[in-house]
Amino acid sequence: MKAMTDRTRWILIGLCLTVAAGLAGLALTGGTDALDGWVYSSLTHYASNPLTTYFKLVTTAANSLVMIVFAVGAILWALIVKRQIGFYLAGTLAVSALLNVGLKLLIARPRPDAGIALIIESGHSFPSGHAMAATSFYGFLIFMIANSEIKPWMKFSLCSLLVFLIANICLSRVYLGVHFFSDVAAGALISTCLVLTAGYLAKRKGAVFKG
Repeated sequence: MKAMTDRTRWILIGLCLTVAAGLAGLALTGGTDALDGWVYSSLTHYASNPLTTYFKLVTTAANSLVMIVFAVGAILWALIVKRQIGFYLAGTLAVSALLNVGLKLLIARPRPDAGIALIIESGHSFPSGHAMAATSFYGFLIFMIANSEIKPWMKFSLCSLLVFLIANICLSRVYLGVHFFSDVAAGALISTCLVLTAGYLAKRKGAVFKG
């Protein structure tokens, strides 16, 4: 896996921010209703008890408690094993959480109709906290793996599994009826920017994980 150039990194950040900002603007005016409705209908077309159980399980991989445990673990790992990259990981999660709270308050988008929700959630809808947390944490792990010295086939396999997990966590929020697709898409894009920025800073400071 080739290292990303700085130019490519900033282009990606710019694209992600532009699309996320566009989704925020459209969400405020109902411009994403058709897309959100189509994605929800497509997902729930295959609804079943096993699939519902699966998505309920998957969505817990990015809930607040799990992310707090991971963040604390990353800090302890950094302190004990002297891996500075752990601080960047924890910092990415912290910024993601704070940014999510701020954007939810700013945009104040109501969640989908409570009648379709398969789990209980509260608060505003845009952007999805689960999508941001999943992309921040598991996305940062992808960065660490991509910059490690493990075999290429292992890098590809692990990164593919983590991308699959992120995508499933995002889809779970739509399937379970607690977020619109535009919520999770924007959340994933915003946190992708955070991961790319944190990765850039970590590499500049020589904190990239090599083991």
